[in-house]
Amino acid sequence: MNRYLFCTVCFALFFSSCGIRGIEGRERPVYFTADDIVFTDSLDKKPHMLFHGKYWIDYPCMNTVYLQKGIEAKAYISGPTIFRMDQVPFLVYPGDRIQVVTNPDKNWEATFFSKRKDKRRNAELQVLKRFEQLEKSPELVRLLEYSYQDILDLETRLKTEIIPARIASLQLLDSLSAAYKVGRKFKRATKNYLTDAYNYKVLSLYWLYRDTLLKREVFFSKVRAFLPAINNLNKKVRLDANSGGFIGSVNTAMYPSMGVSSMVRQNLFETCFDTLANTFRGPARDLLLTRLMYHAILFEYEVPEDYVSRYKAYSLNPAYRKILKRARKLYGSDEGENQSASSVVSY
Repeated sequence: MNRYLFCTVCFALFFSSCGIRGIEGRERPVYFTADDIVFTDSLDKKPHMLFHGKYWIDYPCMNTVYLQKGIEAKAYISGPTIFRMDQVPFLVYPGDRIQVVTNPDKNWEATFFSKRKDKRRNAELQVLKRFEQLEKSPELVRLLEYSYQDILDLETRLKTEIIPARIASLQLLDSLSAAYKVGRKFKRATKNYLTDAYNYKVLSLYWLYRDTLLKREVFFSKVRAFLPAINNLNKKVRLDANSGGFIGSVNTAMYPSMGVSSMVRQNLFETCFDTLANTFRGPARDLLLTRLMYHAILFEYEVPEDYVSRYKAYSLNPAYRKILKRARKLYGSDEGENQSASSVVSY
């Protein structure tokens, strides 16, 4: 092999292992292989895993990794990321090589191992799964026959149970982390794992009985009750996927016909932007407006200059602005005719 070819091969191998430049910045690969038994589940013809990016800018979409027999699957992530396979969660680091196994005797329950035979990583890959098996969180009750008062009673009971349940869950996660001897990196990555988990419970209750609450004209007022806490977040707060997901769910509940991507496709961008700007404040508004601008880039929608200026004025998190710059490079029009997207990236 001549010297030029050797250097070219080394260069390619180096960058394939280091990763790519995605919308969230430098993203490194994580690899998945599966035992043959994973593909014998007749109810799951395409076994797969789901995950969100660090900032969840593409909400409500999720990234999907499909497992293939005898082939190593690959995903790119910018930092520690929670994946789920059949609702079983596990924390993955960039560069990980994960082996997936399922147990037919336990409803094809998935288990994950480090292919590098790293004992600590093997232990860490079990923690979140074990946590969700042991956690005793308040359950949502779906009544077949009920009155409006029954819904109010369920709401009161759920809110009463939430505080002690949240404390118990935090203690359980700490206990499991100690028992499995996880590293500091794992603790940092999971410290907000339960953020807004119990607020989701209350919001889910409202969705479950939405029709009745709408008839009573109280659904939207109950959802809006989450806004003070959301809007009073410190401006320096950097939202993670948990908080960002909950904020997105509250927005969807309040404005079910105003999905971010549909607003862009229907040329109702300005209506959506104004609604978000007037409803939310601080980091929440920053996140939701960034999602809207991101979808505008995806759909090559021409954002009016005054809205570009307003976005810049509201923007708090430099990482979001960088994401829009990268998105413009990755997805923007090659012809350079989309003046708004060009403006978005000119920070």
